[in-house]
Amino acid sequence: MESANVVGYLDYNLSYGFNFFSPVFEKVDVSDLMLSDISLEDAGDGLSLIQIVTTGGALGATYSWMSAASTGEAEDCWFDQDNWMPVDFALSDGQGFYVYSGTANAKAKVNGQVRNSVFNVPLAYGFNCVGNSTPKDLDIQDMKLENAGDGLSLIQVVTTGGALGAAYSWMSAASTGEAEDCWFDQDNWAPISSVTYLAGEGFYLYCGTANGTLVLPSAL
Repeated sequence: MESANVVGYLDYNLSYGFNFFSPVFEKVDVSDLMLSDISLEDAGDGLSLIQIVTTGGALGATYSWMSAASTGEAEDCWFDQDNWMPVDFALSDGQGFYVYSGTANAKAKVNGQVRNSVFNVPLAYGFNCVGNSTPKDLDIQDMKLENAGDGLSLIQVVTTGGALGAAYSWMSAASTGEAEDCWFDQDNWAPISSVTYLAGEGFYLYCGTANGTLVLPSAL
């Protein structure tokens, strides 16, 4: 792609139950991506929730996707369950969260502009909920960590349904003898190969420092 301003949308297929999701793109006007830039299709009225996962791994606020027919609003939108009002707010780059789908054939659609450069996702000490916020699938080795602590930073993949999966360590070249810093498989203690994160897939990342960074490549 030659353009520096590629606009489009991504459909992310949702399974019935909890899905761990990270929205792709940035706003066309380079402002923050908003919750309203994410819509759900065929997800069930009032049954599909976003549970924002805060830094440290704790669950935060919950919002419902509601149809215009049931709320009287001009269009389908996200509702705050506490005050039962439409809600919208900015999403952080690389932020991950759970989406609960009430059906087996729902989709989350994200509208925006493709990032045309490498971008950094700030990490706090402890568990962070992040993801592949690019519109293309990434190999695990395409995602780098900086200032995250040698051997202390793990990716724990969250499978459909919310269960934790495999964990991997970010290791320095000095400690492994490899040509560069890379992700290691903890079971066989070798560099990881052929682990792919789908566009929009979320995961937990444990950072061993207070100022780590997840570096994601440009999608262009």
